Amino acid sequence: MKTTLSLVAFILLSGFYSYSQNRTIPIIDGVYLETDSSFQSLDNTRIVDGAVIAFDIPGIHDYIEENALNMNNISLMMDNIVLQEFPAFMLDRESDLLMYTFYEDQLSTENSLALYQLKGQSEKRVLIGLRFNEKQFVNHHEKVNLYLSQVEKWGTFGYWVIGLVSILFIFLLYKYPSSIKDTLNYSPEQLAKIYGLDEQTCMLNVSYSFSKTQLAFWILVITASAIYIWGFTGHLDSFNSTAFLLLGISAITTGVGVTINQKEDKETNASTSDDQDNSEEHKKLIEFRRSEGFVKDILSDNSGVNLHRLQALIFNIIFAIAFLKTVLIDYQMPDFNETQLALLGLSNGTYAFLKNKEAK
Repeated sequence: MKTTLSLVAFILLSGFYSYSQNRTIPIIDGVYLETDSSFQSLDNTRIVDGAVIAFDIPGIHDYIEENALNMNNISLMMDNIVLQEFPAFMLDRESDLLMYTFYEDQLSTENSLALYQLKGQSEKRVLIGLRFNEKQFVNHHEKVNLYLSQVEKWGTFGYWVIGLVSILFIFLLYKYPSSIKDTLNYSPEQLAKIYGLDEQTCMLNVSYSFSKTQLAFWILVITASAIYIWGFTGHLDSFNSTAFLLLGISAITTGVGVTINQKEDKETNASTSDDQDNSEEHKKLIEFRRSEGFVKDILSDNSGVNLHRLQALIFNIIFAIAFLKTVLIDYQMPDFNETQLALLGLSNGTYAFLKNKEAK
């Protein structure tokens, strides 16, 4: 009885061992590119559009037959991105080379975005491998260079667009400085009458607004980021909730700042009669809003640099650096968590609250 059981166990184990051997994933001995009917190592070259990639896998033909695999079930992989667009083929039944032809324009939208978003610009370092039967994976032991011509083409174009948009944006701010200066309830004619100067000179002398400058800053950062991502990935759907919330926080801060300025102007107007347009009260208010230089304007009130303005500036710069780092490296806008957004909101809220208490 014991002998019979031992024999059955031996047969079962032998069958399982034979089955597992058949199912064992083969090993990639090397990866090559076909050039002029010869094969060149990937160490000194790169995968480009139209390149034929050859995997040297000893026993691959027998493995395919023993496991009843269809060639469509063996997919090319780059950094765990499965490129099912490219069918596998072999030169002949005796060959150990499993081959793929890489065509950049045949990439699906999903896979092109995934490849474009890998680190690096037009040339990426990718781990190349194969997927068998949607479950089993095998990778080459070294990374190889993948060159994407569309990334270089649109990336260069994107840089030009960013430059032109930035120059145009800065030019408009220079041409229309009131867009980032304090809002006053005085027309240019009233200011000219108070100071006895021409209207243009009066408007140029108005101080710069921190809140408006912040809004302009985030508009430029997010717009440039969207163009950069579009240039290197070809996709315009990069805007996310973080971008909208950053613009929303800046817009609300701007609205509060403008409201406070208008409130001050109304109080001053109410304290003086219509025939006292050049009264000392008006002059003091306008003197408070007179520009003393961009940096000093956005950081100071009438008593000098304020801590709440300085901390708001620092937090905005830190968040902008973090935002741009993700855009430059990952080709996508970051997702700041609730705590991070609350911190920026608190920073701006502190500025808005204390602005109403600033020295006049």
